[in-house]
Amino acid sequence: MRWIYNVLVTGASESGGRVYGWLRSSGPAVRDGLLGALFLASWWHQVAALLGESLLADVALLWAFASGSLLGRNKIRRVGWLHLGLAGWSGLLGVLLPGVAWGISWIGLGRLGIADGLPVLLLASTVLLAVPTGWMVSLALRKSGKAGTTKSCTGGFLLGAGAGFLLAAHGLFGWLGVAGTMFSAALCSCGVFLWMLVSSGKKVASETKGTTSRLAVPVVVPVGVMLIGIILSAQVRVLQQLMPATEWFTLTTAAALCWGAAVGARVLRQGNSLYWIPVGSLLILAIFPWLVDLVLYVKLHAEQPGWLLGVQGLLVLAVICPLGTLLSWIPRESKQWWLCRRVSPAWLPGLLSVGVVAGRWPLLGLAGVSLTLLISCCCLVGVLLLGRRPFTRPIWAKVSLGSLSVILAFAGFEGMTYQPANSARLLFSSQAVAAAEAGWPRHLLGTLDEARLATTVETPQVTLTGWSYRGGQYHLRCSGIPGAVIGTDPELCPRPAATVLEAVVPLVLHQRPARVLLLGLGGGVSLEASLRFPVESVDCVEADRRLVKFLDEIPREGQTRDAWSDERLTWHHLPLSLAVISRPGEYDVIIANAVSPVLWQAESTRTVEFYGHVGRQLSTDGIFCQGLIADDLGTEPVAILVRSLRRVFSSTALLSVGSGRFLLLATNSPATLKREGLLRRLQAPHVRSILAESGLDWVSPLQLAVTTSSDWAETQAGVTSIRDGRLASRLPTHVLFRANRAQAFQAVLGAQSQAFLSWVPDDDELVGEVHDRLEDLRMRQGLMNRSADSFRRYRLAVRTRLSKKPRQQLEALPGKGLRRGLHPDDRRRRRYFSVLDRVLGEAKPDVESIERVTSYLVPYDPLLCNFIHREAAELWARVGPSDRRRELRHRLRAIYYGSGVDTGLQDVHAAVEILLESPTVDEDQLVEWDQFNGLLEVLRRRWSYRLHRGVRVVEITEGLELIGRVTGRLDELAIARPELQPQWSLRQEVLERVLLTPLRDRRSLTLARHPSRAVLGN
Repeated sequence: MRWIYNVLVTGASESGGRVYGWLRSSGPAVRDGLLGALFLASWWHQVAALLGESLLADVALLWAFASGSLLGRNKIRRVGWLHLGLAGWSGLLGVLLPGVAWGISWIGLGRLGIADGLPVLLLASTVLLAVPTGWMVSLALRKSGKAGTTKSCTGGFLLGAGAGFLLAAHGLFGWLGVAGTMFSAALCSCGVFLWMLVSSGKKVASETKGTTSRLAVPVVVPVGVMLIGIILSAQVRVLQQLMPATEWFTLTTAAALCWGAAVGARVLRQGNSLYWIPVGSLLILAIFPWLVDLVLYVKLHAEQPGWLLGVQGLLVLAVICPLGTLLSWIPRESKQWWLCRRVSPAWLPGLLSVGVVAGRWPLLGLAGVSLTLLISCCCLVGVLLLGRRPFTRPIWAKVSLGSLSVILAFAGFEGMTYQPANSARLLFSSQAVAAAEAGWPRHLLGTLDEARLATTVETPQVTLTGWSYRGGQYHLRCSGIPGAVIGTDPELCPRPAATVLEAVVPLVLHQRPARVLLLGLGGGVSLEASLRFPVESVDCVEADRRLVKFLDEIPREGQTRDAWSDERLTWHHLPLSLAVISRPGEYDVIIANAVSPVLWQAESTRTVEFYGHVGRQLSTDGIFCQGLIADDLGTEPVAILVRSLRRVFSSTALLSVGSGRFLLLATNSPATLKREGLLRRLQAPHVRSILAESGLDWVSPLQLAVTTSSDWAETQAGVTSIRDGRLASRLPTHVLFRANRAQAFQAVLGAQSQAFLSWVPDDDELVGEVHDRLEDLRMRQGLMNRSADSFRRYRLAVRTRLSKKPRQQLEALPGKGLRRGLHPDDRRRRRYFSVLDRVLGEAKPDVESIERVTSYLVPYDPLLCNFIHREAAELWARVGPSDRRRELRHRLRAIYYGSGVDTGLQDVHAAVEILLESPTVDEDQLVEWDQFNGLLEVLRRRWSYRLHRGVRVVEITEGLELIGRVTGRLDELAIARPELQPQWSLRQEVLERVLLTPLRDRRSLTLARHPSRAVLGN
């Protein structure tokens, strides 16, 4: 025991002494790295927020860091003066940033888009970042020592840099802001300078003038560093499927690289185990499902958002740190026979940047994540084996190479388990999280609804996954986060109203829009809506070319793939914030499509500087509209955005367009946002047609709640700017904080909101017509909720309304003066019923008769259109089996455009019967699959309502029989399409839980209470 005690105490004391000695000797280097990281993070935030987020913007920033590292090579200066230079540059940046923006503002948008803006991005980033980066590299590569001996300070500098990046990401940016963090670092650097100045007469070891020696290394070393960059890009893409790519994610990745390089410089003295690091990097593919489960478990059980952020941060460090250790691998000498070159460590950032860019474009897009990671890791192992001889014994070499081959083969096979679609469905779906909280098995969480994975595409920015719904709707996710909902067939499924209103509202508010600027493509819905307005030109700015191609290739019913080849449309592939800095374009309307606010790419489009540049782009009466997804934010971030907007624009408004969806409207026009003639512009045929595809009437936008007062926002402090950064740092916490956002918005905005109709003057001659139309909407909603299956009730209600409360208006007759007559809408409705009565009287209506009925679908009429489709479906059913497909389209349209609380089953059963009777065509199998699953989801929702009230046993029995036939057809489709089989096996279990079991239990309970109904039930 005494021996064990002596060993432990002696070993601990010796280890502690070594650690203390190292910290004492490396303390200045750690200090320099910490301050350098704070400076670098602050500069990066401001420059990236100014230039925007895109692949080429990232290339420009990487180029600036790489060129700066080369500037710092062999530039030996005194440490104090370097600290003073860094502090001074931080103050100078406040002048350089506006100066760069002023220089760009002289370039037109067309010329700025040459080479996607890369020349301008490279020049701006180099001017802003290259020189101070060189000074920091000089600090990192300096030598220190006594009595003629020198020792590198790079390891200590990297340790401090990693701590600085983490401190900035998780503390200082959210507390002090970017400017406060940079100012604090500048004060500390000035203190270092003063201390060095006072101590200049003494022998200070850290001020020794040495030279940063170059190292003799094999030529394969630069190739290895570039391969590390490719692996880094692939691993970052994998991590993005587990957590949003926010600011803290980027800074934590930088910290992991710094710490890994620092540890590798002191630990990996020998190369015998280096090749295991790239092999271990492949394991992230094999354990990806476990990582998804880990993040989901923490998300469910973490009491505070900090726990989840902590786990995600540790995950980033665990994955990226091993790659950082490889960056320190530069052999001290090489005895190989092939060519050796003199390489400086200052080349490492540039070589790493080349690898990162090559990995993101084009390797990830061409080969995918799994194949890119597998090939690059294998190549890196070969480079490590060629760089030096790691094996001293032949038997150990054989065993190691054999083990390596087995692990590589295993990782390649397990790479198939990397499915970003699974993480998208589990980690970024509120429905899946709610089901997991309710105790659902993990394997069923990805098949809770009818979504079918249609495609997965890797772009330089994100992983795009497309999901098909109902055979007429497409959902787009960007690295798992919901991006857009696209109505590919508006005759079956409605377009998303919130996205359509992003384009319709500002274009209708403006009296004569001629030039339109779209910032971000989104799902293409706003672009398609804008092109249907009589505008002269539409400029669309989208940095991701692959996204444009992806959306253009989505099959749309009745549209060709060159649907966006309008002569008025001009594409600009630029970062959004860079596009608005360009020379003013005198745009009448500027629309910024909504993106997930938590993503880092959204930071550059919500700053005061961005709004100021947008204001310069607008004409005198121009209107700016920005979509805002706020269902996960809360009131504080929205209030900060409203305050930032009011700093630039004289007239602003917050328009609620859905649950958790808002439009930020702003203008500097003397006419403000309340323009004359709004009602007449809403009645334009193209506006009514666009709104009808979302199930809206032309008066529907007038019911929206709008807030023009900003008193509620003044209670929050601060605005968003490129020098602040608090909002970007705190948004992940806001999003993860569990609270009822709807109630919070209602409590804050409810008292200050008013109907959009209040913007219309009371003396407008169309106000009375608006109120009558709103009454029709209320009547329509009541009919759809109560009598969706009853044609007689709907006809009787509308006929009674036409006879007892007809709408009158004065008409001018030539030579006879004014006469009070029936309103054109009511006159048209009476003609419709007259035509309908004649067609219903026919024994077998022909095509022309049915088309006379369906001709009343345009323009949209709230009292007729939703029921005309049901009438047309019944008429087509009487024609015969040859036209069942036409009947199906009308029934599907009536179902999906119907009320959310509709409990009718007639249309659903009829649509299912048509699909069951129709022969399956190979090219239509996927569409039929989507339609069946969509109808099953409708049945689930409607039966959940019906089971809460009285229901007959016969109805339940018929429903169970029909569902059984549907599942039989889906079995056949799954056999014909093997890729559907895994999803269908899980989907069956979900349907059993949510649909079949409740129906069987209710039937059993009813028969047990009323045995006399057993005969009817059977």
